[in-house]
Amino acid sequence: MNSFFKGFGNFFKAFEFVFKHGLFWVYLLPLFCWAILFVLGLYNFIEATDLWVESGFDKLLKNWNPKSANDFWEKAISWTIAGIRIIGKWLVRIMVILLLARILKYVILIITAPIIAWVSEKAEEIITGNSYPFRWSVFLRDSWRGILIALRNMFLELCCYLAGFIITLIFAPAGVVVAPVLFFISAYFMGFSMYDYMAERQKMNLSASVRWIRQNKNEVLGLGVAYNLISMIPVADMVIAPVNGCVGAVLNRMTGNLNSSGEKTF
Repeated sequence: MNSFFKGFGNFFKAFEFVFKHGLFWVYLLPLFCWAILFVLGLYNFIEATDLWVESGFDKLLKNWNPKSANDFWEKAISWTIAGIRIIGKWLVRIMVILLLARILKYVILIITAPIIAWVSEKAEEIITGNSYPFRWSVFLRDSWRGILIALRNMFLELCCYLAGFIITLIFAPAGVVVAPVLFFISAYFMGFSMYDYMAERQKMNLSASVRWIRQNKNEVLGLGVAYNLISMIPVADMVIAPVNGCVGAVLNRMTGNLNSSGEKTF
């Protein structure tokens, strides 16, 4: 459990590291990406969803014609239907926002992969003095690797969410267990994405990276849990979490005992 709390704690220690070494400006880049995506995509999608819900209610209620405007029960039913319409629209809106937030989190990771790759490398250079000469080929390769990992993890996580959703539809009380399980699955995948930048610098292929990360799953999970908790704060999931996640992963490795064999190196 010590390694879990180490991973968890270093996520938040990343704040101190980032500001101490003048890297605070990197928080602004994911924020800029998030703002553009929100304005161009999320807001319009939510508006379209509202129209779809309204259209659905109109079709369901097209044969509903109150017999008398003065009849108490007719009015009561009309008010009830109006209330259901409002509640239904907001429930669908919340579901859409939660789903899009899950997808948008990975979209941000994909878009900011070049930034995160650079921040991870810079953090390692500051801590250890290991310098990696900048080469466009390496930079683009690392960025592409980050994009592929984000896509892979997004697909696997969404499959898990779909399975959990089906289980709760079949047996609703299972949601009490499914929800925390999905939280930790998501946390592991987020931690995985952050650690893989280091695996790439160690010249590991994907299968080697998976083995290395599994060997250190407690630290990875601790980092991912912190990532998911901060992600519950609006905007912070897009702005703070990616930067702190990659820096926290480097802090875990440089202050502890991670290498490609799981042996102590520092």
